[in-house]
Amino acid sequence: MTDLSAFPDLLAAYFEIPLGELEGKAVSDPIASVNVDVDVVRRAIQAPAYLVTGLV
Repeated sequence: MTDLSAFPDLLAAYFEIPLGELEGKAVSDPIASVNVDVDVVRRAIQAPAYLVTGLV
């Protein structure tokens, strides 16, 4: 993803989000990007019995 950060229009289209929301995906920072993804999964499953982690 970091290689594609020079092409924000393509990334926004890939994520199916407006260009203005692309910064929230943290595509230029792998650690922050994994944190964003882990938070999305945690909110989606809402189950304290599962441990959700990420790896860079």
